Amino acid sequence: MTEQMESPGNRRASILIVDDESLNVDYLEQELASQGFTTATASNGLEALERVAADPPDLVLLDVMMPELDGISTLRILKDDPQTRLIPVVLMTALNAVEDRVRGIEAGADDFLSKPVDERELMARIRTALALKRTIDETVHELRSTSAHLQRYGTQERDVAVLAVDWRLADPRLPDEAAAFVVREFREKAEELVVGSGGVPSESGGGMLVAVFDGADLPTRSAAAVEAGLAVVREASSDAGSSASTSVETSAGIAAGSALVGSMQAREAGESRWVYAAAGEPVDRASDLARGATDVGVIVADDAASAVSGRYILRPVPDGAYTVVRAKGADESDSALRLSDRRITTILITDIVGSTSTVERKGDRAGGELLAAHEQVARAQLVPYGGEEIDTAGDGFLASFDSPARAIQCGFAVIADMRALGLEIRVGIHTGELEEIEGKARGIALHLASRIVAQAAPGEVLVSATTRELAAGAGLRFVDRGERVLKGVSEPRRLFAVMDSRR
Repeated sequence: MTEQMESPGNRRASILIVDDESLNVDYLEQELASQGFTTATASNGLEALERVAADPPDLVLLDVMMPELDGISTLRILKDDPQTRLIPVVLMTALNAVEDRVRGIEAGADDFLSKPVDERELMARIRTALALKRTIDETVHELRSTSAHLQRYGTQERDVAVLAVDWRLADPRLPDEAAAFVVREFREKAEELVVGSGGVPSESGGGMLVAVFDGADLPTRSAAAVEAGLAVVREASSDAGSSASTSVETSAGIAAGSALVGSMQAREAGESRWVYAAAGEPVDRASDLARGATDVGVIVADDAASAVSGRYILRPVPDGAYTVVRAKGADESDSALRLSDRRITTILITDIVGSTSTVERKGDRAGGELLAAHEQVARAQLVPYGGEEIDTAGDGFLASFDSPARAIQCGFAVIADMRALGLEIRVGIHTGELEEIEGKARGIALHLASRIVAQAAPGEVLVSATTRELAAGAGLRFVDRGERVLKGVSEPRRLFAVMDSRR
């Protein structure tokens, strides 16, 4: 009975016969065809190399003594080429040709076949060589798949939104094993909801679920994380056990920023394995918000909150974060927001460099005139860029803008006008929520903008990561100035200098 040999991919294995003796070629062709192989032939080494290049076989039967290019030289060329070195080559030699075998081993032969060829030995050598080829092909395929995965998900610094979900049992007396079982059920459902919203669950310890959301921009990925968080909380609330002992409280935290995302090594039960994970400030921030929540719900850090404020009603909570109340309805316009005296806006603050020394040098009157000129210049530039004056404080000017890009352009215009008057200023910009209390602007966003301008260099427009994200697509170029510790702000903030395109 014919035993059909298959190569990887369930096709008939192909064998190239290389021999200048026609009788040997005819015998091998007939024998291999009867066993279900596809064959091709070549009468010398040069012809063999051409056939391998045109259609690589699964195995080569290669004679040693041939004209034009002998078998050993042909073998060496095949094994030196990265494209062909994994093709198994069985070298055909005379039974007593020890020198040929030694040279063949040095050139990289995979096996040897004695001439005259014995049918049983022929099939045994071929089966062994093809089995090795199949193993090599499977390994290479696996490595390529792994390489493709690492290329797509390889560890790298990326701007993402991070969702962290924490579950707490209402009855703390429940044994740890039982608590872990109950939480595991909720976690499995939560992971399905996260994937459905476009997130990728990340490995994390302590029973908490951490997921990463990519997206074209900050609002897109932040909104996807919020939507997933709301879905997880709703699902947990509807599935919570009726018994108080199994009642589960679910809270979610969301933060946005730059995180290290991809394949990382994790240790579990003393063993090391590769997992998809995320690490960095937004992961820690989201986890802290979820873990520290006192109520069931979704809490969003300020940067992400600024990005989704147009889609959701937010309520401020301590530490510069916001609880998501609900999604906005179609009839909830900007006028409704203004009635609540809270709005998301881009805040610009200017600061005169060395204002005290300038006043001392020029005198009170001349110095005062320069400060007044600063305010007049800033007010004049608000009109073309659609800004709104908030306040003046000493040597600073505060304004708000609906567009981050226009706020940045206004900042450069004010710097240029003040420089023409012999005065150097710096500009800080942040986008966040502003609250008006008794006619005065208040809010963490205002505080952040004032801290950012203090970090700016003379003549520089320095912006927060939030403003940079929201200004994407406006043709502006940003330079990463790294994380800065801002006075009175709990976490370091990444800041970016904007390059003036007019220079």
